[in-house]
Amino acid sequence: MNWWTNSDKAAIEKSKPVITMLTDKIAAFPCDIDPRVKAKEQHLLAVGQAFVEVELEKDRMSAVVAKHEEEHPPHQIECPICLEDVKVISQYSVQYFVCCGKSICWTCAQSRGGMEMKTCPMCRAPKITVYNERVVKRLKKGAARGIASQQTMLGGYYLGLLSSPDRVATNVKEGVRLMQLAAEQGEPSALTQLAYFHQLGLHGLEQSNEIVNEMMTTAAYAGFCKAQCSLAFSYSAKEDYAMAVKYATLACRSTSHDTIHPAQLLGKLFYLGVGGLEKNLYLARFYLEVSEKCSSGNMTNHLILAKTLLELSEKNYGTRHPPAGYSSIPRVLYLLSKSIDRDEDTSIAQELIKELEIQNKCANCGREAESMPTKKLKQCAVCEAVSYCSRECQVKHWKDGHKSDCVKKYRPLDGLARILPPGLSLENAENANLIGPDGKLINMKDLIQHINLDV
Repeated sequence: MNWWTNSDKAAIEKSKPVITMLTDKIAAFPCDIDPRVKAKEQHLLAVGQAFVEVELEKDRMSAVVAKHEEEHPPHQIECPICLEDVKVISQYSVQYFVCCGKSICWTCAQSRGGMEMKTCPMCRAPKITVYNERVVKRLKKGAARGIASQQTMLGGYYLGLLSSPDRVATNVKEGVRLMQLAAEQGEPSALTQLAYFHQLGLHGLEQSNEIVNEMMTTAAYAGFCKAQCSLAFSYSAKEDYAMAVKYATLACRSTSHDTIHPAQLLGKLFYLGVGGLEKNLYLARFYLEVSEKCSSGNMTNHLILAKTLLELSEKNYGTRHPPAGYSSIPRVLYLLSKSIDRDEDTSIAQELIKELEIQNKCANCGREAESMPTKKLKQCAVCEAVSYCSRECQVKHWKDGHKSDCVKKYRPLDGLARILPPGLSLENAENANLIGPDGKLINMKDLIQHINLDV
């Protein structure tokens, strides 16, 4: 979805008569119609309704963005190649070049090969791929000339926020000073990073919510999505849902969220129907699923997504247990188990699991477990959400649609993986850094090796 584009009015108009036709068709079905036939039409109707809701949501988002940018003109640069004004809403809006300190828009960078570029398109110097002492010297020259982007980058290396094959020697005092110089020029990424330091009281900076809010707001006014995302969750925690909706909407323009995606907050707010939003299960599902795919494991609303899917099933099919091919039960059980593992709301999730785990009758023919010689049914080996009286019933149910419903049962993390932050695994954690209790950065590779040695 292009978050800041207007809706496709023509597509919406074409969808309306189809939705009306399906609604009338479903209403005219006799009571004894095959449930699978009815479910198929109900599914098509739900897809059409969801499409319209998502398209109309684009108009709401565009209006919020337009109003914000009218009140607070965004931080932008002119791309020297296409001569277009580029809004710097994330670190991926432009590509900076260490050699000359200049930058071009991300679109122009990608058209020239992106990360595979051999030379800088501005000064023709060989593109730097290994960050070493020679690069630091160039960054120092740019920082001394007052180039905010290079001050921010060099400060990031000194503070250990940016990793490189040849590690730059840590210099916290100089790193903070450079970040402050960049922030004084209104560099959004520097403002956001300093706000995090003030929030935690790191590197000798005053721990102050007032300073944090001021810096985050300045960066958010400049259009920086990471700051807008932080403010959205902050306002939500204070139950100021109107402001949470505003900043979560603005932050969703960027898909490059390396922590928690703001879409999960919008999904939650649409599910609750607060902050000026009407409850909308289609949009709640849409945003929560965007977050589930984009947040690198940091999704924290698995329970709300599970409840959304159950309510949508009741809304679209009139039951939580529609025919095979349209059931969300296996996925819901997966989400509920994951929410328990993540300590989201254990008691509610456990209650829902008890309600949904119906293992006393065959999912295909309905035969009761009590009528079986062993008094037991065999579970689906993958999802463990449905049971069968025989292999023949299992094969038929699989072909009827369970093949598309089936979701592998969630297995809780264990061992070393249990202590890793969400989104990190033993395979991708080596280049990550954590902030230790003393405020110093800890490299995950070193931590893993240390733990393995102790074990």
